[in-house]
Amino acid sequence: MKKIIGLLILLVLIVTVASAGCVSNSELEDADDELPPASYIEQNFDFVGTWVYFVDDDNKMGLGLNKNGEGIIIGEASGEAFGGEITWTEEMLSNGRKYCLLDAGGGPTTYVLSSTDNNRILYFQTLEDVDNWTPIILTRSEVTPTATKVTTTAVKTPTATKSTTIGQDNALRAAINYLSIMPFSYSGLVEQLEYEGYTHSQAIYGADNCGADWYVQAARHAEQYLSIMPFSRDGLYDQLEYEGYTAAQINYALSKVY
Repeated sequence: MKKIIGLLILLVLIVTVASAGCVSNSELEDADDELPPASYIEQNFDFVGTWVYFVDDDNKMGLGLNKNGEGIIIGEASGEAFGGEITWTEEMLSNGRKYCLLDAGGGPTTYVLSSTDNNRILYFQTLEDVDNWTPIILTRSEVTPTATKVTTTAVKTPTATKSTTIGQDNALRAAINYLSIMPFSYSGLVEQLEYEGYTHSQAIYGADNCGADWYVQAARHAEQYLSIMPFSRDGLYDQLEYEGYTAAQINYALSKVY
């Protein structure tokens, strides 16, 4: 069961975004024109939060969106991990249904649409999926990304100073952005920053200065795992240990969820 949801939420969307065509507003309108006017939920849909799509141990995806229009995608496709930062903007179709445009940075823009259930969103991988109206269903995690001492308001554009480099400042900003959306252990965050291309020293700087309480992160991670699937106490301990938490942090987390 190790790495069943690994970093849990940063998944297959990078792969699908890279291969998907750019969906236009008119094409969404055409695909959506037979649906009745949007419900109250669809008109007032809230995309902010953590969303998960789980197929099996080797294929899972998810994304986290914060109120600043920033987000994270991580996951595994056929056992291969990937991840990255995204930006998102919110729009509305003529029938009142909300959708958001996901930009993975230089790649094609893809879309996520609201649904009649505020705990579900509809993600389209390709233009054919839009034409056939065959979305992937992502379900919102029960754990909101605000349950941490690192808040989204702390994500600001850093400026280089005499004592830090631009690389260190950017690594710190990326660390805070990740933690505003999903939980990480110290070592897990360092690994994620290195995966994003930061040097080891830059990643260490980001993790050291992001202000995270790693005990709180462990508790959030435990809650997040349990919101996706059941774990025994020993199984959850092993999973959190795999994620890089210390024994003291794991025992703290288990005291909060068991």
